Amino acid sequence: MLWARRGRGLPRVRSAVLAVLADARATLLSRGLGPRVAALSAAVLAGHLVLFVVAARTVGVAASGTELVLPAVAALLAMAVPANAAGWGPREAATAAAFGAAGLGAELGLATAVGYGALALVASLPGAVVLLVCRAAGQRRADSGGSAPKDRAREDSTAAPLDADAREGRPTTPEAV
Repeated sequence: MLWARRGRGLPRVRSAVLAVLADARATLLSRGLGPRVAALSAAVLAGHLVLFVVAARTVGVAASGTELVLPAVAALLAMAVPANAAGWGPREAATAAAFGAAGLGAELGLATAVGYGALALVASLPGAVVLLVCRAAGQRRADSGGSAPKDRAREDSTAAPLDADAREGRPTTPEAV
């Protein structure tokens, strides 16, 4: 980031880094938003740690919650790596290694990671239900002849799809831009 900020980087990289720094300055370092973002981030981290401890207890880990914090943080950091094979990957490897290093047994670490994944999936199901209900409500509205404001704008337009005005929310041609 420093390389790109000093001007030696590619112009696109430099502008992207400057945009990220400006956003961070405007949010994280602001008096009004910074503390709220930090508090919400801490609450999310606490939720993930609690879920990890629940997963560990579910598979039979007898270690205390404080002993599980370091393996949990290692697993959470590994989960940020966007690489896996059919859902298996860094979380399981890091958790098994962290449990092995803590003397809790790599097999319990792997079982905890799998349990964590299953519990996280179950925890996200209410959101899937909300999406399905909203989609069904939208489908019923469309079937009954109701339309959203964007749909009305499209119905009123007589222009060809690629010659649309950008204000209609439809694609435009390079000539129109």
